[in-house]
Amino acid sequence: MLSSPSSSSKPIRPAADLNSLLSFEERSQLDLVLDHFLDKGCIEETEGGLSEGERFWMTRECIIRYLKGSKWHSSQAITRIEATLAWRREVGVDDITAESVEPEAVCGKAVVLGFSTSAEPLFYITPSKRDTEPSDRQFKHIVWIWERCGDLMGPGVESVVVLLNCDKRPSASLSSKVRIILQMMTHHYPYRVGAAHVQNTPFVLNAFLSLVWPFIDPQTKSKVDMKGKVVELGHVERETLMAEFGGDLEFEYKHDEYYPYLAQLAASKRADAMQRWRSLGGSVGISEWDVKTWEDEEEPTSSSMRDDGDLKTMIREEMLEQTRIPVVDCIY
Repeated sequence: MLSSPSSSSKPIRPAADLNSLLSFEERSQLDLVLDHFLDKGCIEETEGGLSEGERFWMTRECIIRYLKGSKWHSSQAITRIEATLAWRREVGVDDITAESVEPEAVCGKAVVLGFSTSAEPLFYITPSKRDTEPSDRQFKHIVWIWERCGDLMGPGVESVVVLLNCDKRPSASLSSKVRIILQMMTHHYPYRVGAAHVQNTPFVLNAFLSLVWPFIDPQTKSKVDMKGKVVELGHVERETLMAEFGGDLEFEYKHDEYYPYLAQLAASKRADAMQRWRSLGGSVGISEWDVKTWEDEEEPTSSSMRDDGDLKTMIREEMLEQTRIPVVDCIY
């Protein structure tokens, strides 16, 4: 249930060129962001430049998510991306290992298991299973799991379905954790939450959410379900949903079996994607459609797989096309 969703739920690559799915103005804004990072000498790993992991993270779709979160203003998107790069370096996102956060995983309080009807990874969080004291490692564990969700996403999938069960959790502590996670998602993972289902919401958390609710974007609000109606809303099939959320899946967490498998699977998928990314030039702005694949599919092919690897030239050539097709929104 971790390696690949059902074939019927997998996104299909658009028949049209990916850039033609954006308006001319949107493509112009995208090119400005690419120019900023390419022209600053960020292609090579030099002092002040981006590391290989950071360039790999900054895919075409990643940049577009930041542009959408900035109302398609390139300058704001650049500021937000640079702020996230600083945050990722401060937290050490690319340096967090499965071993370093494993003590937080033993109890099974955060589990990735199965996929939604849109092929999004399902991320279950049960704070009541916590068996360690509050620490920086707890936060890094959530970050590590979230990053692994990204590794498990196939081409065309950009978001995660979060399922939070608040049963038996002390309210004040839970509210603090939710606030930290909300801040992280808002600032550093825009358009990455496809849906959020919460059940057994305690009074204090409800009070906290009522205070911040007026300031939350309407699109975000539409993705939040506070009554745990996962199946009713059509986000997950009942047979693949954990029983605690009303599904038929009786899942017993066995750390010695689950955790090594998740770590190995995610690492393998990431390594394969990075190898394809390197073959395309190893630059910022390469499409996830070209570097990701499902386990049961052939290697992706694309017109972007050119010998010259000049991504910026390719984009500028494609921008000369005057075809305008309505924008296809990413899942928020």
